[in-house]
Amino acid sequence: MLTIDVGNSRIKGVCFQGREIVSHHVQAYSADSFEAALEAILSNAETPLEKHGVFVSHVAGEGLKKRLISVLDGHSLKNVYFAQTQVQQSGVLNSYARPEDMGVDRWLAMIAGFHHPLKSPQDGVCVIDCGTAITLDVVDYQGKHSGGLIMPGFQTMYGALISSARRIQMDKKMNPETLLNTGLASSTELAVKKGCQQMMIEGLSGIIVRQAEDVKGALHCLVTGGDGEWVSESLACHSIHEPFLVHYGLRIVADELSHDVTK
Repeated sequence: MLTIDVGNSRIKGVCFQGREIVSHHVQAYSADSFEAALEAILSNAETPLEKHGVFVSHVAGEGLKKRLISVLDGHSLKNVYFAQTQVQQSGVLNSYARPEDMGVDRWLAMIAGFHHPLKSPQDGVCVIDCGTAITLDVVDYQGKHSGGLIMPGFQTMYGALISSARRIQMDKKMNPETLLNTGLASSTELAVKKGCQQMMIEGLSGIIVRQAEDVKGALHCLVTGGDGEWVSESLACHSIHEPFLVHYGLRIVADELSHDVTK
């Protein structure tokens, strides 16, 4: 089975054999290179797509969704499923009055987090997705979504600051992993970089601590997304980096759909 996660700047494809990941591939894309990036994902899939199907999480807008469908149709792939955010699914109850307003990647990550193999049944889960935007969602031990937060991702925050402050001249893109040490800076460039990073990390750490006080049991913290690895390493609390969390959510939903069909 191939699972595809289409974000705002990257496409990630993950192939499952049963419950195990057998291959994965990531492609950055622009508006002009979307089809080429998707073709690269399909060509690297180590599974017979016609037999096992394709399960998709897509948050990049209707225009790109139509282009994605066109590419899949060109491969004569008929068993294609687009996940949608639900009121309730796979044991998780959405807190949104309008579930369709929640990005499906958040929803799938929460489902995967709730069923995470290292989470105790008595514990809640905090899921943090670090990409263009950062999302943080908490699900209690019963599967009830307590709510969530959305804030700028690191590159978004950094880019907005240097674009607004004209006197600060530096590259709009930088690697935050080189700044994982805390402390103050002795140059404007480092002050901006370390300031954005520490605001993000300290803010997330504080939110997690406060939320942990409000849930029954412990709060199992999972971090995913493009910046997930260094964020997970930097948080003040214990967390687990899970780069394929959305894909695990797709697999769980796919397994349930297959079970329903065979009933």
